[in-house]
Amino acid sequence: MLPGVLPDGRLPLFLLTGFLGSGKTTLLNGLLRSPDLAHTAVLMNEFGEIGIDNLLVSEIRDELVLLESGCVCCEYLGDLSGAIQNLFAKREAGEIPQFTRLVLETTGLADPAPILDTLLNDLGIVLLLYLDTVIVTVDAVFGLDQLVEHPEAVKQAALADRIVLTKTDLAPPETRDALVGALRRLNPTVPIVPVVLGEVSPEALLGASLMDAEARKERLGQWVAGLDLPKEPEAAHPHGPHDAAVRSFSVRFDEAVDFSLFARFFSHLTHEESPRLLRVKGLLRIAGDEERPLVVQAVQRVLYPTQRLPLWPTPDRTSRLVFIAKNLSSEREHEIRTELATIVSETKAKALAPPPPQKPVPEPPEPAPSLFERLRRHFSRQPR
Repeated sequence: MLPGVLPDGRLPLFLLTGFLGSGKTTLLNGLLRSPDLAHTAVLMNEFGEIGIDNLLVSEIRDELVLLESGCVCCEYLGDLSGAIQNLFAKREAGEIPQFTRLVLETTGLADPAPILDTLLNDLGIVLLLYLDTVIVTVDAVFGLDQLVEHPEAVKQAALADRIVLTKTDLAPPETRDALVGALRRLNPTVPIVPVVLGEVSPEALLGASLMDAEARKERLGQWVAGLDLPKEPEAAHPHGPHDAAVRSFSVRFDEAVDFSLFARFFSHLTHEESPRLLRVKGLLRIAGDEERPLVVQAVQRVLYPTQRLPLWPTPDRTSRLVFIAKNLSSEREHEIRTELATIVSETKAKALAPPPPQKPVPEPPEPAPSLFERLRRHFSRQPR
């Protein structure tokens, strides 16, 4: 099931990015041809970056392209929030078809982190949309060289919810396997979907956020499974300076944690280590509400909204966090593990501590006499 409109009216948003020439256009064309993605709005930097000629175009007006599928394509040049709000205004005014989801396609050299910051924190956006999935296209032929030569490609792969491996029919098996290994070391939990000529089911790519309750039922097991790293993750790919410093590690603990203690730690960590901590995601067992696990995610200093799941998806109620970092020393990793262990210890101590003694409740003061009573007392004291 594809993610849909939330009860509060917000629509799902999908971010599509990938390095230059990696097949974003072909993938987007294939997705928009699917009946499941009818009534989709698409925002892009320039129309020239998408093969509109390959789509069935019913009408072009100024900055809008209307497709026969009921989809709307619109370009934005810098003001992302304004472009989104303008698109919704045209929707409400009946100037364009009613769309039920939005795809945002970036340029090939885009750093996704600032875009995610805007999508998660701009009030004009978060009242209209919720971020569902970050989709990154990677060229199976040239992707390995791009990871070596271009830090943008490394960042895109590390922050992906789904990686689409394009042109797999053109890449030798050994090149494809080496690329998959490099991507796994950059982002060990991400699903990698091989695609030829953009042919892929939308359900294979969308639905990473768990925000839509109905879609979450089908996706939750996959999401939780993605939190389990190999016990001995391999070293990062050694072919170049940009990806060699990117690595991942995970932390697991059986005990519940105090939410306020963890929130202070997590906020401080993401701000302090923002240049080095590319991504964090996890599932936590929270003291006082252990039946409903808490989903936490962050991209650098950008914190995703936390989510409470109605119940644990598996019998395993272990808290777990996955970190993807760049240039983070092993000493700092050890400190992070120690800080989390301290939170667990402090949570236990807090639960075992006797409640503070209650102060005795003072006797309530006598009510002030009424005006009539004050006059009666006054005149009763006067000599007759």
